[in-house]
Amino acid sequence: MRTLRTIFMVFAALGASAWFLPARAQQHLNDHDDHSHHTAHLPHLSGVPHDHIALADMHAYASHHLGTVTELSDTYGETNHWTHEWELRWVDYNVSGNIVRVYHAINKHDDGVRFAASWDGHQARYHDWEPIH
Repeated sequence: MRTLRTIFMVFAALGASAWFLPARAQQHLNDHDDHSHHTAHLPHLSGVPHDHIALADMHAYASHHLGTVTELSDTYGETNHWTHEWELRWVDYNVSGNIVRVYHAINKHDDGVRFAASWDGHQARYHDWEPIH
C-alpha cells in the first residue's frame, strides 16, 4: 500500500508540475527578459535532438545535486507531447544504493528554456523544478 501511495504522489506531483511549469517558465522569462544571467541558449545546437541536451543537463544536475551517481541503464524515458509547449525526459541514478529519478523539461520552441527536478523514492522527497543555467 505504501508503494502504491508513493507512486500516486509522484504522478500527482508530476501532473501538477505539468500545469505549473509553463507559468513558472513564463515568469522566469519575464524576470530575465534580457537573458543576461548566463542561461545557456543553444543556437549552435539547433536541429540537435533534445535527447542530447536533456541527457547532458540531467547528468550535470545529478552530479551537482546528488554527488557521486551512477546512471542506471535502460531507465531513460521521454514523452515529446507532455504538454503543448514542453517535452519531458527522465533517467534514474543510483545514489548510495538508492534510486533517484531526475526529470528534465525543455521548451519545444526554445532550447534555452529548460528545467530539472528530481524524485527520491527512498526518502519520498520531490525536489521542485528549477531552471537550467
